[in-house]
Formats: sequence, structure tokens, C-alpha cells
Amino acid sequence: MVHPSQKRRLILFAAFLLAALPLSAQDKSGQTDSLVRLLNARYLEQVETGGRMARRSVEPTFLHNGTYLSCDSALWHVEDKIINCFGHVRLVQGESVLTSEQLDYLIDESLAQFRGGVVELRNRQDNILRTRILDYNTKDSLAIFRGGAAMMSSDGQIIESDEGTYANARGLFTFSGNVNMFTDSVFVRTSLLNYGSDTERADFLEPIDFWKEGNMLSAGRGWYERRADTFFFQEAVHGLGETAESWSDSLFYYRIPNDVLMLGSVQIQDQSRKVAAMGDRLQYVDSLARVTLEERASAALWDDGREQPDTTYLGAQRFVYWTVPRCDVDGQEVKLADKRREEMLGDPVSEYRRRAAKEAAQAREEALRDDPQAQAQRQAQAARRNAAAGRKPGEPGQPTASAPAPAAAPDSPALPDSTVLAADTLQVAVDTLPPPKDTTKVGFLLSRGDVRIFRKDMQVRCDSLRYSDLDSIARLYIDPVVWNEGRRQYNSDSLFVLIRNDRMERANLLSNAFIHTEEPGGYFDQIKSTDVIAYFSDSTSLRRFDALGGVTALIYLEENETIATVNKTESKMMMATFDGEGNVEHVYNFDSPKSDAYPVVQLPAAEHKLRGFNWQPERRPRDKFDVTAMVVRDSEREAYEARPKAEFKQTDVYFPGHMTELYAGLEKAREAKRTRRAEPEGDEILRSAQHDTLAARHDTLALRDSTGALRDSIVVLRDSTVVLSEAKNLPDTLSNAPQAPADTTTYMTDRELRRALRIARRDARWAELDARDAAKAKAREARKAARKERAAARAAARAKKQAEIDAAKLQKYIERYQKQKERHEARKQKPVPSGERAPAPEAGRELPAPPEGE
Repeated sequence: MVHPSQKRRLILFAAFLLAALPLSAQDKSGQTDSLVRLLNARYLEQVETGGRMARRSVEPTFLHNGTYLSCDSALWHVEDKIINCFGHVRLVQGESVLTSEQLDYLIDESLAQFRGGVVELRNRQDNILRTRILDYNTKDSLAIFRGGAAMMSSDGQIIESDEGTYANARGLFTFSGNVNMFTDSVFVRTSLLNYGSDTERADFLEPIDFWKEGNMLSAGRGWYERRADTFFFQEAVHGLGETAESWSDSLFYYRIPNDVLMLGSVQIQDQSRKVAAMGDRLQYVDSLARVTLEERASAALWDDGREQPDTTYLGAQRFVYWTVPRCDVDGQEVKLADKRREEMLGDPVSEYRRRAAKEAAQAREEALRDDPQAQAQRQAQAARRNAAAGRKPGEPGQPTASAPAPAAAPDSPALPDSTVLAADTLQVAVDTLPPPKDTTKVGFLLSRGDVRIFRKDMQVRCDSLRYSDLDSIARLYIDPVVWNEGRRQYNSDSLFVLIRNDRMERANLLSNAFIHTEEPGGYFDQIKSTDVIAYFSDSTSLRRFDALGGVTALIYLEENETIATVNKTESKMMMATFDGEGNVEHVYNFDSPKSDAYPVVQLPAAEHKLRGFNWQPERRPRDKFDVTAMVVRDSEREAYEARPKAEFKQTDVYFPGHMTELYAGLEKAREAKRTRRAEPEGDEILRSAQHDTLAARHDTLALRDSTGALRDSIVVLRDSTVVLSEAKNLPDTLSNAPQAPADTTTYMTDRELRRALRIARRDARWAELDARDAAKAKAREARKAARKERAAARAAARAKKQAEIDAAKLQKYIERYQKQKERHEARKQKPVPSGERAPAPEAGRELPAPPEGE
């Protein structure tokens, strides 16, 4: 008979051996799928639950399909092949760890079912996924979660969704249903997203909405590579800015340099500016503040505020627009722009007439002063006036013969001179203050390759066009031709157009200027000169032109609705004015004009055209389709703005407070940016401009709003195509004489003084900027090195900790195995008591050797 105490010991020993030995999880066919091992436990006992035996263990560690499972306590239902785990549940497979408070492990299905509390999955890249319902298949290394989840990377990237999966072997997350993502100041919303934690790449497999700093972008699908900081969108890409709207087939966004590349059917429009641009390729380079539009590049500007709305179309092979802070613009370029503008604003004819009138007045005064009879007449008239006023000779107010004051009176007062001196002194005092840095953006435009412009009442063609905000002048080069009102053509070697108040105010035809006007019967009015200045009305109709330098004109005159007479005129200068219908009203010739009139029939055929005549109707764009096939899209702003924005409800549940802190940080950064923009320099420049008319003129010309990459591309085409799209004239310069020479001299002196002061401080300013840039670069490198060091330290610490854990487990297992082996050997040497049967071989066989590497 076996003693009861010995029997209990044998039962416990057999149970322990059975638990330590591999157990097969078999299906109905008897085939073995996998083995479950209980590696260790602080306490183990066999209990009965629901009429079936189960093994209860404390602090156990199981191994199945290469997956470690540990917890505070576990109940192993051997017959049902289920392990219930409770408290500090931890499942480890490879470098991924899942933790929770409760787990049911279905052995036959290799399925770990996490339920009840928050489940956390942490992979090798320290991406943390939290949810409440998660199933993990240890055989397929696949996690399936549902009921809402949120994932956060080690550096704060967030992705959340209603459900999804995680393939541990590939490190691939799949998020589906109400997917919201935040990464590096960018918010994303979609319905299906794959994220590779090894490659740090997100693939947007269904329509996506993207937000960054108030700008929105939508597309059919795309991807994001975090290491390259590059987004790619395709299929009906649509963008929204504060006022701009864009469409394209695909778009690359390079986040770190903040560059944009748009490809295929690109169109950008700004309804507030009434401008649109189109091409097959648009590139924005933020570091250069440069936009390049090419491949069927074109633009359209419309004006629906007039009685007759019209649209201007502009086409070229390439448009390039860039901006430069005014303080960084080359001084020589500023000087040239000032000179161009000063020449454009001049009025040679009015100046000639003013000078001639002044000379005539001076000659008349000299003649009167030298004529004794005229002097006696003046004295007699003065005496009669005094008598009528009741004054006697010599009384105040009566001029004397020895002091004819009227002629000298205007020059006698000294007060105006002292006032001017005081003003100049104040001006010097203001200008000697340290000038603030003017960061106002100055825009430049270059259009190249078969430049074409079409508007109903005006068409233009040339090879290249340049425009600058410094002078608001568009410069057309290489065979520029302008057609106006369908029958008037302007030619010259180069053409400058002045833009003011979004209107074409005047045009200068420089060198070999030629004006053709087609008349009925195949005749052409012709004006040839060195230069021509054309003045335009609000409707871009020619109001007046001045021909300067060696003018030759051939004008055909109508009599009884028939061309009967031709007038040929030669002079040094000519001015002509036109009525509202484009007909000549008056013609004025100056400086020894020579004029001959002939009956048309008497003029030889060879003289019907002046030398240089070059009528080119075949080059004129006939309609907008000669410029572009562009169709301005209807705005979709309202529909896209109605789309729901990214909301991080799951993140608020599983990472409470994170989004609140993130939003606060973003708002703080935006506020700092707004503060920097509003800082002193702009206000100081405006205040300085009150003391310097030149500065005021520069600032008003250069003022532009540049709020981002896509809106800059709108500004380029607005600022460029407006050059020849609309016109507005100033009051007739004949009736408004230019400023006096003395004023001009003072003006130039102030400008030169300001420029000299700026140049004197330029080197110091550049040195300061260079030092600041160097410090920033050094700080960036230091931060980058520190991040790498921290990452390496964390990786080393994790590796060291894991190695210590593995070594401790292996040592503990070896020690336990050696003790069991020693006890087994001791029992084999011990004689068997009488009346007891020797143990069977199955119960006494050796324990299996530990797996390699454990």
C-alpha cells in the first residue's frame, strides 16, 4: 500500500512533469498543429471547473508559435485547449509586445483574444497602438483590432481609425474607417491607409483630404514617405488656399523645403484677383520664392466690373515668377528701375511747350524792360490807379520811378527759402536714423518663347517679356508688335509698358518706332520716328501719342467719305489726340515742321508706304484659341470646405491630453509667426516714407501679399498678365505741367542721400545675417546629432535589457533542469521498496533538452 502522503506527492510530481512536457494541440484528424510549453510558474495546481480539470498557475510563462505569453495568473483548460490569462498580461513575439489586463488564448486557432481593458501594442520602432478589442494570431503574426484605435510614434505622429490590422512580420499597419492622421504639422483624413513602420511610408488608398496652415488639398489617393518628407497625390488633385484654388492630375509636396511640383492639366485661379493660370507643369521652389509654369503655359484675367466685361489671355512657352525682399535687391537693379520709371513718367512734349512758353515770356519781359515807351506807359497806368485809390505819390503802395518793384517782388521774400532749408534739415535728421530692413516682397516676372496676349480690343506678340515691381514696367523684347482696335499696329525694337492701378497707362516704343493705321481702300496712316509714347484711356483705347525724334508722318484725309488727300509731314516732334472712336482729332508738329499735301492720285505708288513699313496681320492672335485652349473652371470651394476635418476622438480616449497640447503648440507657433510678420520694419518703413516721397513711391509699388506656395503662383500671373490686359490714363499731361526744376533737384538729392545711408549700413547688415545663418545651421546640426545619440542610447538600452532578461531566463531554466535531472538520477539509484511497482518508462523518461538559444 502506498502511504497517502506519498501518493499526493506522486500525483503532484506527475502533474508537474505533464505540465513541463510538450503538449500537443491536435485537431480531429490527430495532426499536430503546434506545441504549447509552460516554461515556468511560481505556483501550479490542478483544479476542477465546470466538471472539468484545469491547471491553475501563478506568474506563468507560456511559449507557443515562438510567442511568449506571461501574466499574473492563468487557468489552462486542457480539454478545451484554452488558456485564460489575468493581470499584467504580456504577449511577446519578435520585437513586438502586447500588454493588457485580460486575455483568452485559443490554442488550436493560435489566437490571442484581448478583451476588457486597454490593449497596447508596441513594435520595434516604438510605435504604440492602443485599443480595447484586439485579436492576435501567433501563427500568422497578425493583429486585428476594432472598436476604435489610435497609434502614436515615438516622435508624436498620430494615426487613428475605427478598425484595422497589424502584420508583425512586415511591420505593416492597415487603418480603415474614419482614418485621421497627424504628422509634422500636417493633418490628413481618409478611409483606408497603410503605414509601414519599417519604411515609415503611408499609402492613402482611398480619397484623402489634407490640411496644413489653413491650406487644404484633396485627391483620389497618394502616399507619404516620412524619411524623405515627401507627399504625393494623384487622381483629381484639388487645392484650396486663402483665396486661391488649384487643380492638377498629380502633385508632389516636399515638406522640409516646402516645395511643390504639379503635373498634368494644372490650373490655378484666384477669384478675388480674377486671374487663372494653366499648364502641364508648375514648380514652386520656396527657398527662391520662385514659381515656374511651363508646357502649354497660359493665363487668363477677367474683369466683370465694367460695363462690358472682358477677359485677357496670355500664353508663352514658360513663365517664371520670383520674389526678393527689397533689402536684398541689387542696388544697381534698383537704380536702373528708378531711371526707367523716371523716363516713363516724363512728358517731352509738355516739357517742350512749357519751356517754349517760359522762353517767350522771358523774351517779352526783356523787350518791355528795354522799351522806354513801355516803361512810361506803366508809370502812367500806376499813377491813374493811385489817383483812383486816393493816394499821393510816394505813399505806401505806390511804386516810384527809381524802384519799379513789381518785377523784382517775387524774388525778394526770404521766408520760403528758410522754410525749405528747415524742411531739408529735418529731412537729414530723419534719414540719419538707422534705416530699418525693408523685407517687402518685390516681384519679378520673365515670360519666354512666343509670348501671345489676346483681348478683344488689344493683341500683343513678342519673344520675351520682363516685369518688375520695382518700376511696374513690362518690357517686351524681340519683334514686339501691338494691335489695337483691330486696325492699328505698333512696332519697335523694344516696347515698355507702364502699369498703374491695374491699368496700362502708357507705352514707350523705343528705337525704330512705327505706327500703322489701316484705312478704307487699302490705305495706311503711317508715323515713323525714333521713339513713340502712347497714352491710353481706361478702356485701353489710344487717347494720345507723341512721336519723338525725326518724325515722318503720312496721313490720308477723307472728303465726302472718300480718301482724297494725303498729307506728308516731317518734324522733330509730333503730338496727336484721338476721339472716343479712335479717330484723329488734332495733330501738332513742333520744331520746324515741313508739311505737304497731295491728291492721292498724284502720289507715286512707291511713296504710299514709308520706309520700315511692316504690316503683319498674320501674326495677330485672332481669338483666345490662338493663345490657349484654357477653359476657366467653376469654383468648387464651397463643396470642399464643407468636408469634415480631421478629428482625433480615439486619440483623446487613448492618449488623453496629447491633442490639446499639440493644438496649443501649433497656435503658439502661428502666433509667433504673425508677431514676426507684424514687427517693426513694415511700420518703420511707412513712417520713414512720410518724410521721403521716393520711399513712399517704392513702397506703394512693391506692396504685395505672398501667403504661400500656391498663392504665389497666382500672384505671378496676376502681376504679369495685367501688364497688357487693362489700361487707365492719367489726366491730360498737356494741362498738367511737370514739377519745377528746383523741386526735381531736391527730390533727387533726398533719394541719393537715402541710398547712400543704406549702402553705408549694408555690409554690417549682411554680416549680421551671415552670422545668424551660421548659428542656425550649427544649432540644427547639434540637434540632429543629439537626436541620433538619444536614439542609439535607447536602442542599446533596450538590447541590453532584453539580453539580461533572456540570459536570466536561460540560466533559471538550466538550473531547474539540472535539479530535476539530479533528482531523477538519485531516484534511479534508490532501491524500490517491497510491494511497490517500479515506475513506468513514460513517467520516468528524461526531460527534453532546452531549445537552442533559450
